[in-house]
Order: sequence, then structure tokens, then C-alpha cells
Amino acid sequence: MKKLVLFLLGLSALGSVADAGHWRRARCCDPCAAQCVPSPCCVNAPACATVATACAPAMVEQTVMEPVMVTETRKIQVTEYKQEQKTREFTVCKLVPRTEMRTRTVAYSENETRTREETYTECKMVSETVQQSYTVMVPYCETRKGTRCVVTPVTRSVEQTYTVMVPYCETRKGTRCVMTPVTREVQQTCTVNVPYTEQRSGMRTIWECVPVVQTRTVCEDQGHWEQRCVPVANGCQPCGVVTHCCRPNRHYACCGADPCGSCGSCAPAPVCNTVVTQNVWVPKIVQREVQCTVYTRQCKQVPFTYTVTLCKPELRTRTVRVCEMVRSMQDYEYQVRLCKPEQRTRTVQVCEMVRSMQDYEYQVQLCKPETRTRPVTVCRMVPEQKTRTVSYTVCVPKTREEQFPVTVCETVPEKKTETYTVCVPVCVEKEIQVQVCKMVPKTVQVPACCPAAPCCQ
Repeated sequence: MKKLVLFLLGLSALGSVADAGHWRRARCCDPCAAQCVPSPCCVNAPACATVATACAPAMVEQTVMEPVMVTETRKIQVTEYKQEQKTREFTVCKLVPRTEMRTRTVAYSENETRTREETYTECKMVSETVQQSYTVMVPYCETRKGTRCVVTPVTRSVEQTYTVMVPYCETRKGTRCVMTPVTREVQQTCTVNVPYTEQRSGMRTIWECVPVVQTRTVCEDQGHWEQRCVPVANGCQPCGVVTHCCRPNRHYACCGADPCGSCGSCAPAPVCNTVVTQNVWVPKIVQREVQCTVYTRQCKQVPFTYTVTLCKPELRTRTVRVCEMVRSMQDYEYQVRLCKPEQRTRTVQVCEMVRSMQDYEYQVQLCKPETRTRPVTVCRMVPEQKTRTVSYTVCVPKTREEQFPVTVCETVPEKKTETYTVCVPVCVEKEIQVQVCKMVPKTVQVPACCPAAPCCQ
């Protein structure tokens, strides 16, 4: 529809341009004395003023194509969705519990108290006071005279003996405690989560395409073509001059009944009014309401059933391997790294000093021994043999038989039926109203072509 409106507006614009060109070219047809071209055969023709009433052209019928807007009904293919119920079967595994009695051997231990006699040695501490003699070095100063020398160093090589500790390894024997792992099987009770299924109901959201009829406003050009008579002032021209010089069909005519008039004077000719019929498009823009179908998405809540797997606690018995450490004494050998002295000889450089004697005095710090006595308390340990009774506990292992219940679940298959909804596309044929532009033939009156005068051909 928008393309049709643009097409009609273009046609009206072209018509206005053509009219403007017609009037622009009509100015070249104004009477002018300079345009009078004498013809050799029209020397004795009467003046143009005597034939001013013969300028009206003859009208003839002509068939033209006129665009007409026509409403047609057309069929289109539309895809719609409809809901369809379907059924399917599925298998559900159900756990059926049953209880049975079983026998097991339980190992336990009992503590038994026993006594024994043992002899031990106890050391008793005895203290006594004893007189102790000790020697003290009492210091005193003494002035002495001496002779010292100034020496000159002299170096020489001397054999020197030194002791080196040489390492060596020695194998020794010892006893150590070794812990040996011993494994045994023990019955243990544990809790196990046993899975089972449960049917639950819920709501879920689904989207559907729903047709909705909406109204739209469209613009139509319901105009029409009109035939209008437009006067054209061409003027009565002398013979041999183009009367309708602006028309594209290039017909030639002379004003007056007698084409051979007197044109030698080139006087201004009277104005001759010519009427031209034109087709003019009269637009008429009309707004109207049109209904159309639009599919919108809508959501809704639908109930459904789903399966949930849950777990329940169950007591079960299992055999567990327990590792215990048993202590035992074991002899072993180990390496000890020792050192033994060894005499070795080496050559060293010895510096000897050559002396020159010199007398001098010096102070000497000396000590002289002095005997003193002091009392000292001495402690000594006196061993004593004693006997005592010791109680100890012995763990005695025992076993017993007992029965316990066990719940066993068996899997039983069960078939169920479920109904679900499916949207199925369906192709539907619908009729719609369409505006179509058609070209219709129409008979109109147009001016006839004016034949040229014999003397102007």
C-alpha cells in the first residue's frame, strides 16, 4: 500500500512538471512582428485579423488507461499449533524390604585380676659430717732479676712426630624391641543409606502461541483522474509559422479559414485563445482500520509428576580386618664409628733465635700452698632388700554365638503410564482482503491534429 501511494504521488509530480514545461514553452508562441516570415505563395493573402475566429481545434475520442484500486480476496497458508494428548509407558523399579535372621560369632574379652610376689631393692640415703682437708694456694709478689736476650730468627727443617686419630668401623651386637603387625577379622555394625524412589507432583511453566486480532490504521490514496480544459494563448500567427510550437506531436496549422493572407506588413496579430484538455490526478488520502492476526506468546502453569530418589538409613554388619601390633625382642648388629691414635712424622720449619744477653728486673706473681680444714656433709646410699605383692590384670579372649535381624531390599519392576501434551503444527488456509491497483481503459476527448496549409508545407 505504501508503494502504491508513492507511485501515485510520483505521477502527480510528473504531471505538474509537464504542465510547467508546457507553460514555459508557450512563451515562445507569443505573437511578435519579428516572427512574421513571408511566404512566396502568401503575398496576396488577406490580413490575419479577418480570420481570428477559426482557431478552436476539433475534439476526437481517445482511449487511455486509468489506475483503479480494487479489493480482492486472496488465500494464504497459515501455520497454527494445536495441543494433542499422547500416552507413553515407562518402568519404575521399586524396592521391597524383607527381614531375615542371621547368626554371627562375636569375639570379646574379659579382664581377670591376678597377684604375684616380687622382691626389689630399695636404696636408703644416709648423711654424715666429715672433716675434710684441702690446700689453698695463697698468692704473693716477688721482685726478681733476670737476663734477657735479643734474638735473631734462624729457620731450619726439623722432623716432628704428631698423633692423628684414624677412624674405623666396628660391628657390635644389641637387642631391640620390634613391633609386628597381626591382622584379624572383626564383625562391625555400620549404617548404610539405602536409596528408594518417590513420586511427587509440581507445577512448571510452558509457553504457547495464541492468535490475537489487532487493528491497524493504514493510509490509502483514493483519488481520481479529472479532465480539465486549460486555455493556451498562442496568438494567430501568419501562414507558415508553427501555431502549437510547444506541443510534442508537432502539428502545424494556420489561423483563419484562408491560410494565404497578406503577411507583408508584419503587423501584430490579435490573440487567439486555444483550449487544451489535460488529465489531472486529484489525490484523496483516506485512513481506515484494518484487522490483522498476530501470534503472541503466553505462559501458563501446568501440573506434572516427577520421580525423586531418596535415601533411608539401615543398620548392616560387615567384617573388618583389624591390625594389632605384637612386641618381640630381636638381636641385631650395628656399625659403630670409632677412632684410634696413630703416630705420624712430618717435616716442619723451625725458627731459632740467636740470643744476646741483657739484665732487667721484673715482678713475679707466686703462690705458696697452705693446708686448711672444713666440715663436709656426705650422703651415701645404703641398699635394702624388700618384698611386695603386685596386682595385675590379664585380658582373657572369649567368643559367643548370637543372632541378629537383617533387612534385605529386593528390586521389583513396575510399569506405569504417563499422559503428556504435545503442540502439533497444522497448516490452515485463510482468506484476506488485499488492495490491488489495476489499469482500466477509459475514453477521453482530446484535441485533433490541425492539418497544415498547402502553402506552408
